[in-house]
Amino acid sequence: MATPFSVFGGSNTSTLTDALLAPNSGIVIPSNSILLKASSQDAVNFYDGSLTPLGISSGLLLTSGTTPGTTNTVGWFGNDNSGTSGFYNGDADIDAVVNTVFQTQSYDATTLSFDFNVTDSTATSISFDLVFGSDEYPEWVDAFVDSAIVMVNGVNYALFNHDPNHPLSVISANLTAGYFQDNANNVLPIEYDGVSHVLKIIAPINSGTTNHIKIGIADTGDHIYDSGIFISNLSAGNIPGSGVVSTPPNSGTDNSDVITGSAQDEFIDLKGGNDIAYAGAGDDIVVAGAGDDSVYGGSGNDQIKGDGGNDILDGGDGISDTVIYGGNTNEYNVTFNLDGSYTITDNKTDATSEGKDTLSNIELAKFSNGLFALTSTGLSSVGNPPPPPTNTPGLVLISGVSSAGNVLTATVSDPDGISSGISYQWQTSSDNGATWTNVGSDSKTYTVTSADIGTQVQVTANYIDNGAISESPVSLPKTILETKTGDLVVTLLNLKAPLGSSTINPLTTLVQDAIDLGLSPNTAAIAIKNVLGLPSDIQLQSYDAYAVLQSNSTNANALAVEKVAVQVAILTSLSDDDTGLNLTSAIINAATNNQTLNLANANDLANILGLDITGLTTANYPQPLREIFDRNKSMSDAIADGGDVSVIEKEWQDLLSINDGINSTSIADLSIHINQAPIGTAIATLPEGTEGSAYILNTNDLLAGFSDPEGGILSVTSLSANISGTFIDNQDGTWTFTPNTTNYNGPVELTYSVTDNQGANISANQLFVIAPNTVTPINSDPIGSATAVLADGSEDITYTINASDLLQGFSDADGDTLSVDALTVDNGNLVDNLDGTWTLNPNLNYNGLVNLSYNVIDGNGGIVPGSQSFNLVAVNDAPTVFQAITNQTANVGNKYSFTFDANTFNDVDAGDSLTYKATLGNGSALPSWLTFNATTRTFSGTPTINSVGTLNVQVTAQDNSNSNVSTIFNLTVSNSINGTTGNDKLTGTNNNDEINGLAGNDTLNGRAGNDILNGGTGNDSLVGGIGADTLIGGDGNDIYSVDNLADIVTEENNNLTVGGIDLVNANINYTLSANLENLNLIGSSLTNGTGNSLNNQIVGNGRGNVINGSEGNDTLIGNAGNDTLIGGIGDDILNGGAGNDSLTGGSGMDIFRFNSTSEKTDRISDFVQADDTIAVSSAFGGGLVAGTLKIEQFTIGNIATNSTQRFIYNSTSGALFFDIDGNGATKAVQFATLSPNLAIDYQDFLVI
Repeated sequence: MATPFSVFGGSNTSTLTDALLAPNSGIVIPSNSILLKASSQDAVNFYDGSLTPLGISSGLLLTSGTTPGTTNTVGWFGNDNSGTSGFYNGDADIDAVVNTVFQTQSYDATTLSFDFNVTDSTATSISFDLVFGSDEYPEWVDAFVDSAIVMVNGVNYALFNHDPNHPLSVISANLTAGYFQDNANNVLPIEYDGVSHVLKIIAPINSGTTNHIKIGIADTGDHIYDSGIFISNLSAGNIPGSGVVSTPPNSGTDNSDVITGSAQDEFIDLKGGNDIAYAGAGDDIVVAGAGDDSVYGGSGNDQIKGDGGNDILDGGDGISDTVIYGGNTNEYNVTFNLDGSYTITDNKTDATSEGKDTLSNIELAKFSNGLFALTSTGLSSVGNPPPPPTNTPGLVLISGVSSAGNVLTATVSDPDGISSGISYQWQTSSDNGATWTNVGSDSKTYTVTSADIGTQVQVTANYIDNGAISESPVSLPKTILETKTGDLVVTLLNLKAPLGSSTINPLTTLVQDAIDLGLSPNTAAIAIKNVLGLPSDIQLQSYDAYAVLQSNSTNANALAVEKVAVQVAILTSLSDDDTGLNLTSAIINAATNNQTLNLANANDLANILGLDITGLTTANYPQPLREIFDRNKSMSDAIADGGDVSVIEKEWQDLLSINDGINSTSIADLSIHINQAPIGTAIATLPEGTEGSAYILNTNDLLAGFSDPEGGILSVTSLSANISGTFIDNQDGTWTFTPNTTNYNGPVELTYSVTDNQGANISANQLFVIAPNTVTPINSDPIGSATAVLADGSEDITYTINASDLLQGFSDADGDTLSVDALTVDNGNLVDNLDGTWTLNPNLNYNGLVNLSYNVIDGNGGIVPGSQSFNLVAVNDAPTVFQAITNQTANVGNKYSFTFDANTFNDVDAGDSLTYKATLGNGSALPSWLTFNATTRTFSGTPTINSVGTLNVQVTAQDNSNSNVSTIFNLTVSNSINGTTGNDKLTGTNNNDEINGLAGNDTLNGRAGNDILNGGTGNDSLVGGIGADTLIGGDGNDIYSVDNLADIVTEENNNLTVGGIDLVNANINYTLSANLENLNLIGSSLTNGTGNSLNNQIVGNGRGNVINGSEGNDTLIGNAGNDTLIGGIGDDILNGGAGNDSLTGGSGMDIFRFNSTSEKTDRISDFVQADDTIAVSSAFGGGLVAGTLKIEQFTIGNIATNSTQRFIYNSTSGALFFDIDGNGATKAVQFATLSPNLAIDYQDFLVI
């Protein structure tokens, strides 16, 4: 099949970040900021996402060695790049992280770093998916394991549980929590032995500025076994919290989900719907999304973001559970409730509102303006986390074999970089580190002397880092071990093994010795196997050759390993090398020189023992060589001749028979089995329990996911829960758990130990949920009847009703809390105040009994009806105006009488009678001509000419209690002057007159006042005079004179035959209203006139008028002054008259008329050839004859060229001239200006 990996090559590092980014990531990366440091040519790979079981999509694979295969079939996988020229080796940032746990250095580091900005100014974090794979699993867990870092703005967020002792690595705490899977049996399609589940890295960012990220992976402690990190989907967003988290397999949807977490740190994204999340143990991050959600954080310090909806958020057992909101604190209301919970309400009501949340067991709240503690008095600022330190301390490590004659080397690592030279000071201690003595060496290396045996050695490095900080890190001490050789001394080898081994034998002893001398576990094991010729695919710390031979005594691998193991025991036991250090040193030296050692070869044995056997025969070999060689050679020969494990046993037994000092009875004593603790994590999904019922736990469920390396029987011990309750062991593989809290519902976190039959155990966690009981218990209804006497109220005054009064006389057998429901009244409007009271607004003016109906309920479905009543005492009501009096009119000289309606006023109080009085609106008496009869409610009188005008008349009604109300109406007195059917001349007064001309050709003059003039039929002249007058011409040719912008001219008949042709004379700016034909602007003021849709004639005065014909075929005459004439729509005639006029014909076929060459020069702005016409009077002279201009009388040019030419158009300037003789005797006169370059000719002229 095609490989899912393609090695990155070339220099275009932008392709790496492009592959890392998620679609629509919201992240912008400057290409010049990308820095890649690779540990080898194929350490960096593009990954296509096709290895589905890994669970991660396409992206990148960064490794500490080389591209892995897609099956896990080799014994170990790795690529040592530490000595390869041209490749980056260790990384100081990774050194700083791993030294918190391992006190070692990194090798074969691969790092990718770059700057980035986010496009969304509200983004608060970045995240990406990650899968970590390592071949240092499980044999080197907690010893020397590879590590990864993810540093954002100088802070490493690749930490589980926010703990610096839990970096992104295969240490036991991370395995126990279930973050990793054992892939030793090729369960997953990748070469690594240990592979994490899909993890997510979350890191906060600095908004509005450039951020920096560094992602790295390296070997640590050794540089052989490889690891790698798959990374993908880097994006910006608003996920709260930080660190490494896993994601539950059942992720949220936009429906209503129930999601249960685990003991891991998890990221749970509920998305839409009304969801329930039980996060369980761990520092969880829960984003609830839209909907009314319920979130239970469980134990751990959780970060919970409710988002939209009215949520229930319970932090659980943590000490710093935090709820996150998007806005500023001033956008929310925070309420402390009596039950210890909090209510946080978003004041916004739009789509961005985060609703109304109820918070329990939550200590902190994070808003856009900071982090706050939740207290009973409100929010208390706790500030933001401190910025990352500006300096990271450096470290110094010692490498090399710690025995006499070997060279130790100091290696310095500092994430801040080293700007100066480094000075060293080596020291020794003979009192286990209590005091230290300088040895006088100040170089990077130190050669161990025999005088150092049994002491400890350390080194101090002094330098200045790139941050100008003076650093003096001190290494961990290294013990100088003694390697002994000597005569035949029988001392059984002291067996030991590295941490994590499952067997102890002579070979594991050599591995531990090599580690003690300074080698890493991997380097030590490989060196021993290579030098002693052992099979390469076995793991020395776990391979028990003796156990294999018990079931198959001829197994070739097991025989080879057991033979060498016993040969090692014989060699060390007979040469006073009870620690094995002498043999280990010889093996290390041989590995360094690419040599092998045969422990049945006399020369190799002599070299190990430091003996010279040149020229000696076997019989003359010195002891202990002769004894060792004899036994080891015999054993090898027997195996070579087809012998099985019995020949090895025979040789060991023979040794025991002649050496009583060896405390052993069999080679079985050389193979000690170490019981291994169970491994795994809980994987079962426990069923829901039911509130109020005991919960049954099954051993098989609790043990699912665990196994014992030796195949032992597992059991559950030390079972406990995070809530108070009782466990009963049913002795049948089940437990019964009963919560101590009655009717408890919610999550229950279990903690227990998985124990094998030899007592080794591993801690475990599980979670189940007790669901609310949906069975409704039998409930007793409330009983009783209302007994309280409610106080009287007052008419038209609000009345307060208390629930406590309504509940008097009622009780509940179940002790339930009673409340009032469905309260109604038979009068007025009732408002629930939501605090146990209601406010009644009675109907206006109502008095008497008010009846209440309601239900008394117990909250559990029980209900009983109740009723109550109280009295509203009557009060006097003032009269009211029932219907206003309509305005009235009277005429001078005519008797006036008016009686207002008896229903004008109303009094709701029975028995009240009303009395009336009348005054003017300001309270003064009525005029003498007007009287009021209060009994009959009648006004009467005859107005005189002096009464003309409008009176505000106030009528007051008063009841028996002297309460009153008033209303005002207008009484308008007018002087109505009427003409006859003849030709009348009627003149008004200085008051508001109404003059009616009736028939005939009348002349009407209103004089001062706001008059109404109606000409009637006939050709009338209407002069409004001073004031805002209304002029109505009627039929006939009427003339209107207006002098006030408020004057109104009304001509209702548009029939020219009947309505006539009307003329308006105006000395103000005026626009002809409907059905008016002509307008003369009169007077000496600068006024303007506008036509209507008829064919108007508008004539200006002696000033510079603006005359606009608007619609219709209009005739516009400017007269004197520099006028502006605008024809508008229609075929118009424009005559500027005297003055320099501006003529605009508008649309239509327009005529521009000129009466005399002495009228100055007019400008025609829109002359259209063939549509428009220039009409000139024959009075211009020069022989003009009425009709179309003769062809020879027009020319285009500057001057006339012959005596017949009269009109000259200068097409360059647009000037139009008249030349009376054409021969230059009389100078041509310019009378108009047109647009230049018009294609006009003689046909555009008309002589009139």
